[in-house]
Amino acid sequence: MKKGFITIFAIFFLSTSFGQRVDFQEILRLIGNGFKDKPLYVNNVSTDTLSLNSISNSAFLGGQNRKTIEIKLPETSYRWFYRLTVLDINANYSYRNDETLYFLMANNKNPTNLYTNNGRINVFFMGQSGDEFNFKQKRIFSHWNNLSVLNVNSFYGQNNIVNQNLWMGIENIGDLQGVKVIVEIVALTIEDEKNLPKPQYPNVNSIESEKKVKEAKVLLDLGVLTKKEYDSVIDRYSLRLTKEEAIERLKSAKNQLDKGEITQIEYDELKKRLTPLILNK
Repeated sequence: MKKGFITIFAIFFLSTSFGQRVDFQEILRLIGNGFKDKPLYVNNVSTDTLSLNSISNSAFLGGQNRKTIEIKLPETSYRWFYRLTVLDINANYSYRNDETLYFLMANNKNPTNLYTNNGRINVFFMGQSGDEFNFKQKRIFSHWNNLSVLNVNSFYGQNNIVNQNLWMGIENIGDLQGVKVIVEIVALTIEDEKNLPKPQYPNVNSIESEKKVKEAKVLLDLGVLTKKEYDSVIDRYSLRLTKEEAIERLKSAKNQLDKGEITQIEYDELKKRLTPLILNK
């Protein structure tokens, strides 16, 4: 992965506007290449598939052309991205694991062409449960006008509203055509959330991993890194070790412990992080 985190500086220019639709290349340009002051982590939030009837079906046959998704963002979310894929309502399609929005963002991969058809939708964002209810009931509802995306087919979007009360409303505006919409949401968080999927890293030898770990320890001792930031470095570079390298790393640490070069706490923390890798868990 190149990488599972990006720097706040790297997304400063994008933060100056709320944004709605965004080209995927802009998303890829946000992916950082190294560890800096405040890493941002790519966090998979949710994937939902909504079936929306046409306006005529909704009006005369009791179908629904409006549906909502409650967006539950991690507490430390900084910004989030989404991809809406509009399909025919009878389509039986889903993305492969290596085609999902999360995989593409976390691994800095270019997607294939975004699937489109003749369906058209409106997308709204609401911050109150009453407005979410009114939207579904086709009543007057309040929403963020500057975030609305109207009369579109499939697209990528971005959003920096990180309220804990947040809903996305999708409306099929086709008179006769029903649609199915795949909704993927990925957040950037300023802390490594406990439900964060483990990122995939390129192969890096143990010498480089060890170097990164030692550098992080020096920065921790100098007060440049917090304990949580130091732990995240250990997590990232420990994941790069093979089972054999992890065993050798733990043996080396045990020798350091016996010589008094590291504390028991430091050894126990390293052992805790390397044990799952050694046991292939």
